[in-house]
Amino acid sequence: MSAAKVTSKKKQSNRRHSSVSIRDVAKRAGVSIATVSRAVNGITTVDAELAKRVWKAVEEVGYVPNPQARALVSGRSRILGLIVLKSQILSSRSWCRSLRTWPLPKAMK
Repeated sequence: MSAAKVTSKKKQSNRRHSSVSIRDVAKRAGVSIATVSRAVNGITTVDAELAKRVWKAVEEVGYVPNPQARALVSGRSRILGLIVLKSQILSSRSWCRSLRTWPLPKAMK
């Protein structure tokens, strides 16, 4: 394989995957990024007409909020960690069933 082909493959693999950002929605709707953010987050101070334009743009470009970005901003990841000893797994599997029915606090829903 020639050196040119190797470098071109490397360049392609280093490219960032294209995804739709809040900037794309703002450009499509003709509003600011802050307005898109407020509309998507349900802030009531956004004018109803602007909110409609934002949601139309969201649907058109296929914007989906990034959960990792939201976790960074809010300080909440909504991830639950669970440490289970190997002996507990071998002795009883009922803990799995009880986890499925375990009620979450309202703040975590």
